[in-house]
Amino acid sequence: MSVRRIFLARHGNRQDFVDPRWLEQAEEPYDPPLSADGVEQARGLGQRLAGEGIAAIVASPYLRTIQTAHHANETLAVPIHLEPAFGEWLAGDSFERLPRLQPRALLAGRYPRLGEGYVASGSLCHPETLEQVRERAQRGLRELLSRLDGTLLVVGHAASVVALASLDPKALSVPCPMCALFCLEQQGARWRLSINGEVAHALPPRR
Repeated sequence: MSVRRIFLARHGNRQDFVDPRWLEQAEEPYDPPLSADGVEQARGLGQRLAGEGIAAIVASPYLRTIQTAHHANETLAVPIHLEPAFGEWLAGDSFERLPRLQPRALLAGRYPRLGEGYVASGSLCHPETLEQVRERAQRGLRELLSRLDGTLLVVGHAASVVALASLDPKALSVPCPMCALFCLEQQGARWRLSINGEVAHALPPRR
């Protein structure tokens, strides 16, 4: 029986984590971009995945995940699709409302490898529980596998990436630092986590 691989990655570091003053002038504080080191983490992710046969990248529609996909794609050069099913956990005590994400038409002008013809299967919901995040992320992955062939890279957030990694029932501990990389291997109805939170590609170079 053949094995199908799905790589998972959390986005790179966020601008508001590096510079909290960014929030004072942000048009949408719930949708920060990558910081400068986050961009380098994303580039390192792409270099790490070179030669892995990635056929497409599927990213959450937040700016930091799109930018992570974009900069990783400097090496991979594959289509990028947007899927809200892998979006941020919109907990009621952390978010007062739904984030106002940038429209696709604007994003397409800035990120030309955004693919055409992909129809999202999920949607953002506020507020939601962690269990609801798990259900929508895993449902989104099932839909994705039925529509796209080959080895995929899913770029999401800590909660959605952990929800997908936990498809392996033996994955009892799933740490998820910035730009951490995971790999799920599917054989029949079974999932195995063959990479769990790899971060060497996201660390600054030694001097």
